[in-house]
Amino acid sequence: MDSRLTAQQRLALALLWLAMLLVAGLAIGQRLQVTGDLRKFMPRQAGIRFAAWLQAVATADGTRLRVPRTRGAAWAAH
Repeated sequence: MDSRLTAQQRLALALLWLAMLLVAGLAIGQRLQVTGDLRKFMPRQAGIRFAAWLQAVATADGTRLRVPRTRGAAWAAH
Protein backbone atom coordinates (compact mmCIF):
# COMPACT_ATOMS: atom_id res chain seq x y z
CA MET A 1 0.00 0.00 0.00
CA ASP A 2 1.26 3.48 -0.88
CA SER A 3 1.62 5.71 2.22
CA ARG A 4 2.09 9.01 0.36
CA LEU A 5 -0.26 11.86 1.10
CA THR A 6 -2.21 13.54 -1.65
CA ALA A 7 -1.96 17.28 -2.18
CA GLN A 8 -5.33 17.79 -0.50
CA GLN A 9 -4.27 15.74 2.53
CA ARG A 10 -1.01 17.68 2.86
CA LEU A 11 -2.91 20.96 2.62
CA ALA A 12 -5.43 19.80 5.25
CA LEU A 13 -2.60 18.69 7.53
CA ALA A 14 -0.78 22.01 7.10
CA LEU A 15 -3.97 23.98 7.85
CA LEU A 16 -4.63 21.83 10.91
CA TRP A 17 -1.07 22.45 12.14
CA LEU A 18 -1.46 26.19 11.54
CA ALA A 19 -4.76 26.23 13.45
CA MET A 20 -3.15 24.39 16.37
CA LEU A 21 -0.27 26.88 16.44
CA LEU A 22 -2.73 29.77 16.38
CA VAL A 23 -4.76 28.35 19.28
CA ALA A 24 -1.60 27.64 21.29
CA GLY A 25 -0.25 31.14 20.56
CA LEU A 26 -3.49 32.76 21.67
CA ALA A 27 -3.59 30.67 24.86
CA ILE A 28 0.02 31.51 25.70
CA GLY A 29 -0.46 35.16 24.79
CA GLN A 30 -3.29 35.46 27.31
CA ARG A 31 -1.03 34.39 30.18
CA LEU A 32 2.40 35.68 29.14
CA GLN A 33 3.86 38.78 30.74
CA VAL A 34 6.94 40.13 29.00
CA THR A 35 9.09 42.60 30.90
CA GLY A 36 12.57 43.92 30.40
CA ASP A 37 13.57 43.27 34.00
CA LEU A 38 16.05 40.42 33.90
CA ARG A 39 16.41 40.50 37.68
CA LYS A 40 13.43 38.11 37.83
CA PHE A 41 15.75 35.41 36.49
CA MET A 42 18.38 36.00 39.14
CA PRO A 43 18.48 33.92 42.32
CA ARG A 44 16.90 35.32 45.49
CA GLN A 45 18.95 37.87 47.35
CA ALA A 46 21.64 36.32 49.49
CA GLY A 47 22.59 39.46 51.39
CA ILE A 48 23.40 43.14 51.28
CA ARG A 49 26.44 42.74 49.02
CA PHE A 50 24.40 40.77 46.49
CA ALA A 51 21.62 43.39 46.56
CA ALA A 52 24.15 46.17 45.96
CA TRP A 53 25.72 44.25 43.09
CA LEU A 54 22.30 43.56 41.55
CA GLN A 55 21.37 47.23 41.75
CA ALA A 56 24.68 48.20 40.14
CA VAL A 57 24.09 45.75 37.29
CA ALA A 58 20.51 46.96 36.79
CA THR A 59 21.57 50.60 36.49
CA ALA A 60 24.79 50.14 34.50
CA ASP A 61 25.24 51.92 31.17
CA GLY A 62 25.16 48.72 29.14
CA THR A 63 21.76 47.64 30.44
CA ARG A 64 19.80 50.29 28.56
CA LEU A 65 18.99 50.17 24.89
CA ARG A 66 20.56 53.02 23.00
CA VAL A 67 19.04 54.05 19.70
CA PRO A 68 20.22 56.75 17.32
CA ARG A 69 17.81 59.60 16.63
CA THR A 70 17.45 61.46 13.40
CA ARG A 71 16.68 64.77 15.13
CA GLY A 72 17.68 66.34 18.43
CA ALA A 73 20.10 64.50 20.70
CA ALA A 74 22.44 62.06 19.00
CA TRP A 75 21.66 59.15 21.34
CA ALA A 76 18.74 58.48 23.65
CA ALA A 77 18.50 55.87 26.40
CA HIS A 78 15.28 53.84 26.56
